[in-house]
Amino acid sequence: MGDRKRSAQRVVAGAALALAATATMSATAATATAAPRSPLTDCFVTTVNVPAYEVPNGRIVVWVGQGQGLFLTRIEGPWRQGNLWGGPSGVWIHSNYLRC
Repeated sequence: MGDRKRSAQRVVAGAALALAATATMSATAATATAAPRSPLTDCFVTTVNVPAYEVPNGRIVVWVGQGQGLFLTRIEGPWRQGNLWGGPSGVWIHSNYLRC
């Protein structure tokens, strides 16, 4: 009878372990799907006539209007580099003029 009791205890312990592992995996999966957004995202120009530069404080490539979309590709200090929607790629705009 002692062997049966030990065997039953092992089964119960194994089931508890399996249940705990499943709960942990579910929590991990939930965390993975709720990961924070990447800093490289879409931004929008918040001011009328904002210069977009070839390099920060360099040659102006184009003047950008309020509401223009920019897909970020790089962040360097207060500067944001990205591709303007329907416009030039690789331009730099100061973060003071963007809402991301």
